Amino acid sequence: MGPSPEWLQWRLLAAGMRPINNIVDATNYILLAWGQPLHAFDFDRLLEVGAGLARLNVGVRLATGEETLKTLDGQERPLNLQNLVITSNDRPVALAGVMGGEETEVGDQTQAIFLEAALFDSVAIRRSARAQGLRTEASARYERGVNQIELDNAAQRAITLIVSLAGAG
Repeated sequence: MGPSPEWLQWRLLAAGMRPINNIVDATNYILLAWGQPLHAFDFDRLLEVGAGLARLNVGVRLATGEETLKTLDGQERPLNLQNLVITSNDRPVALAGVMGGEETEVGDQTQAIFLEAALFDSVAIRRSARAQGLRTEASARYERGVNQIELDNAAQRAITLIVSLAGAG
């Protein structure tokens, strides 16, 4: 974990995005270059959210309407029945296709990541984003539709870039 190289920071800044760290910047770069939203979760924090279970079960479902999620922008958001969520052992950790959750964000202490590369229904993402009054680069891409054929290539490019930038393996 650390800062991104200058070339990557400059490209993100030129596109109006704020550099964060080498992992998040790699996913944002792929979003801009390939049009494919990706999300990196801190793997260990995903496990912790799942009540410390040794086995991780990541899922996607609609919120129950009785749940909340603190998103990466620091806001505690009451979830409603139109919100599609990513879950860790059935507990919401992200607004699918819109924004990740603060509880599982990649940060300075991150040692391992879980990379989400997904295809979501454009109508479901539009409804979820509107229900929260939240439009992001990712939700805008999903709302317009992403190139399904390039999902694997974009994910592989992200993995190669992350390995290169973070010295991961």
